[in-house]
This record gives sequence, C-alpha cells and structure tokens, in this order.
Amino acid sequence: MVHRYHICIAALLCALLGLLVLPPAGALSSAPPYQTCSNVILNGGFETSGNWTLGPGPLPPMYVNSPVYSGSWAMQTGSPGPTNALANSWIYQRITIPNNAVSADLNFWTWLTSAPNAGTDVQQALLLIPGSNNLNQPFQVLWSTQTNAPAWQKISASLINQKGRTLDLYFNVFNDGAGGNTSMVLDNVTLTICQPSSTPTVLPSVTPWPTPVPTSLPSATPFPTPLPVSSVTASPIPSTTAFPTPAGSATPLPPNCVDIIGNGGFEWDGDWAFGWDPLLPFYNNNAAFVHSGARSMAQGAVNQSPVTTPAFSSIRQNIVVPPDAFSANITFWYYPISNAAAGGFNRQELILLDPLAFDETVAVLWRVTENSQSWQTQTYDLSQYRGRTLSVYFNARNSGDGTWTGMYLDDVSVVVCDSAVAVQLPAVIPPIATPAPDSGIDSLQPGQPNDVATTGATVISVSPVPSSEGSPSTAPTASSNTGSDEPRRERQPLSFSDLSPAAVLGLVSFLVILVVVGIVLLRRRKEGEEHASQSTPIDGTPDG
Repeated sequence: MVHRYHICIAALLCALLGLLVLPPAGALSSAPPYQTCSNVILNGGFETSGNWTLGPGPLPPMYVNSPVYSGSWAMQTGSPGPTNALANSWIYQRITIPNNAVSADLNFWTWLTSAPNAGTDVQQALLLIPGSNNLNQPFQVLWSTQTNAPAWQKISASLINQKGRTLDLYFNVFNDGAGGNTSMVLDNVTLTICQPSSTPTVLPSVTPWPTPVPTSLPSATPFPTPLPVSSVTASPIPSTTAFPTPAGSATPLPPNCVDIIGNGGFEWDGDWAFGWDPLLPFYNNNAAFVHSGARSMAQGAVNQSPVTTPAFSSIRQNIVVPPDAFSANITFWYYPISNAAAGGFNRQELILLDPLAFDETVAVLWRVTENSQSWQTQTYDLSQYRGRTLSVYFNARNSGDGTWTGMYLDDVSVVVCDSAVAVQLPAVIPPIATPAPDSGIDSLQPGQPNDVATTGATVISVSPVPSSEGSPSTAPTASSNTGSDEPRRERQPLSFSDLSPAAVLGLVSFLVILVVVGIVLLRRRKEGEEHASQSTPIDGTPDG
C-alpha cells in the first residue's frame, strides 16, 4: 500500500509538471495574430512648423489659429477671400505603406468654404509619385470636391491598396482666379497603419482631443511656435456615415488576378484626373448612355453641338504594372459619337503616357473616329510594360472645324495576373443597377458640392458635425471610441492545427509521463498479485 501511495503521488506531480510545460491556451498558435497600430503622420495637428512641405505661389498655405478643430493651430490652403488668383495652394508629406500592412486608414478634419460663383475651383486630397509635383497627374485622387461647409467635417479613406509604396500625400485647393474664392482649413490629419505582431503589445490609452473654442473666420498667422495642448473630457460625436457602395461591374476575376484600375465604372467622383480643357469631361448618369452600373464618363461633344475651337477632353489614371506579372490586359467599353470624317484630327483615343518622363508617349493603343452610337469593347495586352509606371489616358479630340466628336466610356479595367495560368478575360455583364446619389441634375459635373470619392473597394466617408440652427457652429470633440482613430489589437479564434514547438513538447511530455506512470502501476499490481499467490498455500490455510 505504501508503494502504491507513493506512486500515485508521483503520478500526480508528473501530471502537474506536464501541465506547467504546456503554454496557456491563448498561446497555442505558432504566430498569434496580434496587431500593432501607429499613426505615421508627423505634426498632423499643425502645432509646430515642421514635417510638412508648403507650396509657394500667390495663394500660399499658412498656419491659422482660427478656426481650429483641436489644439491651437490648423492649416489653411486656398483663399477664403478677398484675394483671388489662378493658383494651386498645397501642402504635402511623404508616406510609406508597409508591405505587411493589415490596414491603412487616413482621417482628416476639414472646414470648407467656396463661393457660389467659384467656377472650376476644387478642394482635394491626392497621392503623387515622389518628386513628380504635378497636381494635374496624380497617382490617385483620394477626394475631390467643391463645397461650402463652414463647419468641421471628418473625411476618411483607406490606403491599403497602396501597400509597399512610398507616395506623397497632398492636400490642395485650386482657384481658377475668376469669380468667387475657395479655401480649406485642415486639422488632425492621421494615417493609422496596423501591422501583424507575433507578441501582444500593451497599448496605452488614448488621450482625447481637447474641446476647441468655437470660432468663425480664419485669420492668417506666421509659422507658430509649439504650444502645449491641454487635455479635457471628450464628448462623443456621431459615427461616420459610409458613402453608398457603387454597383458592381464585371464578372468575378480569375484566381490570382486583380484589377488595378480604381473606379473603372465611374460610380463615384474619384481616382481619375481631368484635363483642364474647353470640353471638360463629366460623370454621366443618363441611363441611355451607361453600359453597366449607374454612371459612365462623358468626353468631348456628346451633346452633338458643333465645336469651333480646338479642344481636348481627357481623363487619366496612373498605374504600376507589377514587374512579376504573368499577364496584364486593359479592357474598356465605349459609345462613340461623331459626324467628322475618319482619318482627320477629330478622334477618340487611348494613349499610354510616361508620367515620370514629362508625359512622353509610350504607345497609342487605340485611335479611331467612329459614330456607331452603340456600346463596343476593346482589349489590349500590357504585359510588355511590366515594372513600369504608366498613365492611362483617354481622350476625345475636336479639331474646331465645326464638326463634333465625343464618346461615353464605361467599365475600364486593367486585370493583372501574378501566376502562370491561362487567363481569358470575362465578358462584362451588366449588374443590377444601383442608383447613384441624387444630384438634382442629369449629368454630374466634377466639383459639385459634397462630392465624395472612394478608392477601389474602400469607402471614403464624410462625417459632418451637426450644429444647432441659428447658433454658431461649435467644433466637436473627438470620442475615445471612434474606431480607426485609435490603436487597436485583435485576436483570431484559437486553432490547434498549428501548435508551437513549446506546445508540442508539452503535450508529448505529458503523454509520456502518463504512459510511464500507467506501466509502473500495472507492474506493481502484477508483482503484488504474484507475491500474494506465493505466500498462501493451495488449500488456503496459513503456513504453520
């Protein structure tokens, strides 16, 4: 009995030792899916005079102390008046989105002013290739509008589709120098990037933005010196309202393929740069001239009116063809309109330009003068341009001889496949149309108030700050639970399919100990039975 008691105690101790060797339940995964998040924008509150590059010109950006969303300073671009000039007023900061980024969320607060007769003025956020400095040829249009909203609004956009790139983040206001003025005041610019981490990180609590003092018109002030920002109790603000997701366009892509064109169906006002020409392109929502979805792009003299002045009507978007792409094909649908003779200077065309070489022509892929007034499609192979940055340039040109030429464009895609699989581009199937936001007019011109852009499949949302009617607008305070403004960490459900080496060792040790203890107990029991049988006579009487 004593031996059995000692063996049981030893077995229990061994079992406890095996449990101690096992890692905790939350650590059984070989790569715990924690995330670490950080804001990579420097001086996003403009409380000091560094980190941002400010553009020169007749309407230079400047630090202002009214209005401000939080802190003591904000950044004004453009002109709230009375000075007006033909000028861009911009600031920028260089950013890098890591290859392993899980999310990259841009947020900024705006105070927008624009006169009713502002013409072609525009407020915008852009991504440019470092060193290009050409606002008319952005790498991506994140947000573009002409809005008079003298109250703080939050603009949000995801930059996750730019993983692995270094780009310049521009905020710009363009004034055409005629009519009214347009301006934008910026504050609290953040770019929160989350990356996977193998170990959990204790994240500090977020100090809420201080409650700002209600202000009205901005006043220009020279570069400020850093001022301390006090912390006060935060008040909750309404959650962001997402812009409606546009209707789909094409058949699902083959495996290992992706469409690198943003907003190829023109369902929102973003991603494409417009040429400043007499016949300005515009977003069309007349269903008679839409191939799929709710909108298309109108270029040139689509109203079939004689054109007596030479004019281009162009749109463009920069793309990067991956160097390891197995295939790359551009496909588009067009609806041509023209009464000009073929072979002249009136034409519809698709050209590839080199934005890194002053728009040098790389290739004229397509150039026609057609009047079929029906939807047609074209596809061209771009695989020979692997590793290159290109500007996809669509144009409808009129020579000014009194004839007219134009086209509607829809469902543009550049499908890139990254593995050696035979890819047959699917035909574009019109989806169920989803109405675009009501604009009050048949054809949306770019730069209409409250234009909101999205990038790829991500939604750019505008969160207005409500104010009481008849009283001055009061800038809100940032809530501590506003989602993407805060660092966060996430854990996925536990999986036993990929144990760490420590977990495997612990389990094996525990099982071995149990087997050894079981063998010892069985042997002891057998020995006890043999001993009992040897010490007792066959007839059952004790030895004498």
